[in-house]
Amino acid sequence: MARAVAKRTKAKSKAKSRTVVLVATRKGAWILHGDATRKSWRLDGPHFLGQIVNHLVLDPRDGKTLLAATSTGHLGPTLSLDQPR
Repeated sequence: MARAVAKRTKAKSKAKSRTVVLVATRKGAWILHGDATRKSWRLDGPHFLGQIVNHLVLDPRDGKTLLAATSTGHLGPTLSLDQPR
């Protein structure tokens, strides 16, 4: 069992690290992807355009599916899902 954990740890340390910043606003949500040095950034979005986004998380199972607590102002709170294409 210890060998399997050691192998996974080595594999993770060799992988490129990435920085992801999730931005939730009253106008929608955006994702900023940074490289390992945080010198260059790529903007992804808008997601949930026109909705008030109160909370935003990436699904830890795949790291791509976006879950958001949204509100349109007249329908009440909603859990929204945005899956990559």
